[in-house]
Amino acid sequence: MDRYGHLGITEREDIMLLWRDGEGVSQIAREIGRDKSTVSREMRRNGWANPRTDRPSYRASTAQKRARCRRPHLLDDPGTRALVARLVRDEK
Repeated sequence: MDRYGHLGITEREDIMLLWRDGEGVSQIAREIGRDKSTVSREMRRNGWANPRTDRPSYRASTAQKRARCRRPHLLDDPGTRALVARLVRDEK
C-alpha cells in the first residue's frame, strides 16, 4: 500500500461496486490495496448525497471524467499537435 498513483477506472469501478454492496471505506481500501484515506478522499470528492438512501452515491465514470479534467495535456491542443506532427515529419 506504499505506492502512489492516481486511481484508475478499474479501481474506481471496484470502489463503486463495493460501496454499492454496502462495504465500508476500510474494507474497500483493503480490497483494492489502497490506503483508506485515498478511498475516503475519493468518495468525498466524487460522491454525492442520494435522497433515496442514507449513504452517498458514487459513479466511477463520473469520477474518472472529473479526474481527467484537472490539467490539460500539451498535445490536447490541435494546433500544438499539428505543429509537433509537422516538425516530426520534417525531422526538425
